[in-house]
Amino acid sequence: HLFSVSHFATNRNEQFELRFLAKVVYNYFIFLKDDNDFNIIYIDKTLELMKSLHSHCMLPELLLCKAYLQTHVGNLTEAKQTYFLAHQLGLYLYTEKYQEHIEKTTLMEYLDTLTEVF
Repeated sequence: HLFSVSHFATNRNEQFELRFLAKVVYNYFIFLKDDNDFNIIYIDKTLELMKSLHSHCMLPELLLCKAYLQTHVGNLTEAKQTYFLAHQLGLYLYTEKYQEHIEKTTLMEYLDTLTEVF
């Protein structure tokens, strides 16, 4: 529902709604990433909304989700660029240990594929 409301309505309670939305989309991805109903559009719309509201709440996690889905459909070049961005932002925002944890949790079998360049 939050995707369809206006920018003004979302901006009223920006902190709570945006954190809640980011957490819901991330958890939705973690539990249903192999389900055919999960679509990259959910992540893209959340990232777009976060960008318009200048928020970085769970940004590395959502970018890692996007990198996973890009790898899953075969867009390896874009996935590596997204992974690199998520990795760098994560190292800036989080500790290195936590960043490694979210990368392993989110990317799982694609982690080795995306870290070849590093």
